[in-house]
Amino acid sequence: MAKHTLSELLALPDPLFSDNFRIEIPQIPVDQGLLSELVDSMLNKWYLGPVGAAIGAGSFLLGLSSKGDPAGLALSIHCKSASLPAKTIEPSVVELSGHKVKYAGLANFNGTFDIEFHEDQFLTVTRILHLWMDMVKSHLTQAGHFKGKESDSGLVIKGGKKGYSCPIQLIVFDTKGIQTGAFNINGAWPCDISNIGFDGSGANPITVSASFCFDSWEDAQGG
Repeated sequence: MAKHTLSELLALPDPLFSDNFRIEIPQIPVDQGLLSELVDSMLNKWYLGPVGAAIGAGSFLLGLSSKGDPAGLALSIHCKSASLPAKTIEPSVVELSGHKVKYAGLANFNGTFDIEFHEDQFLTVTRILHLWMDMVKSHLTQAGHFKGKESDSGLVIKGGKKGYSCPIQLIVFDTKGIQTGAFNINGAWPCDISNIGFDGSGANPITVSASFCFDSWEDAQGG
C-alpha cells in the first residue's frame, strides 16, 4: 500500500486544536455559607446582573442558578491547559510451555485530572478550590466529610446534602466554536493545588495548577 497522498489528507476533517476546550464544574460541593461570603465580597466589582446572571473576571466565571439556590453555584474555569486522563487495560497473561497468550485484564483509569489556569488578582479560583479541599479534609483537624451523597449515607453533610465529590465537564469545540464533544469526569475532588510563585524581577501573569482525583470518565456526547 502506497503512502498517503495530498488528496487523501485534504479529504480528512480539520484537526482537533489544543485550545478548543472549556472546563465546567456544574455544582461546587463546598460549604455554601463560606462560598457565599466569597461571592459577596466581589459583588461590587464584578456583579453583572440579577440572580441567574454571572459573576466573572478573565480566568473564571461563577454563575448563580436561576432559582437563586446557593447549592446551584457553578464554576467555569478558563484553563490554559487540561489533560483528559489515560485509560488502560492491564494484560492478563496465560503461560504454558514457554508460550504466552495475553488476555484483557482489568480496565483502569490512570493518574489525575490536571488543569492549569491564569489566576486573577483576587485569587478567586484558587480560593474556591481551597475551600473545596478544606471540605474534603481539614488540615487542622484531619476530619472531613463523606464522599457520597446523603442518599448513600443517610446523613446530612455540612454545606448541603451532597458529598465532597462532583462531576467535572471537559467540553471540546471545533474551529467555529461549535461544541463537538463533552467528557464527564466522575467523582472528582481536588487533591493538589500548586504553590503560587511571586517574582519581583518582572510583571508576569501567574498561573496555578490543580489536580483532581476521580473515579472514571465517560463520553457524555457520544457520536
